[in-house]
Amino acid sequence: MGADLIVAATKIRTGRQPDWDAAERFISTLTLEQVDEDYSGAFTGMENDEEMRIYIRGSLADFKEIVAGDCPRDLTWFDVLGHRIYLAGGTSWGDSPGDTFDLICDLSAAGVLMAAGFDRPVPYDDIESIARQVLGHAYPDRSFDELSAEEIETVADHLCWADETLSTIMPIVAEKGEL
Repeated sequence: MGADLIVAATKIRTGRQPDWDAAERFISTLTLEQVDEDYSGAFTGMENDEEMRIYIRGSLADFKEIVAGDCPRDLTWFDVLGHRIYLAGGTSWGDSPGDTFDLICDLSAAGVLMAAGFDRPVPYDDIESIARQVLGHAYPDRSFDELSAEEIETVADHLCWADETLSTIMPIVAEKGEL
């Protein structure tokens, strides 16, 4: 038994600025019942809506700083086909792979990233699912089978930070017989 690579991904159209004011308005009306607790365990045990809102506002403030500044070690981003894709994560032995991963999952579970204009991110815990998720973000209007090896390779080039991910994507490219 060993560690797994776990990643959460979200995207926003390139050039589109997150609507942080809309996210704040959304938080002010958010209730615990609206939060997807299966997606993030951070809300388990919270006793009331205001406690959750305070936590979410802090998470949003942290994520805003990340988007506006330098990437922390557990996050990478790249622009491809009209979207900026953010990937956060790392290795896990059952625990959280990183603070930025937690931020993305918590803000997604509460719907805050979507209110700000991001797509809902999905955490994945196996490499092939991560590769397919990234390709789905890059080419949202096409099925995986419709993608050429060149299109897949374009995305793979942006994922060089994770050798394990590349080692999964490249055989898929080679399998398509277009290299």
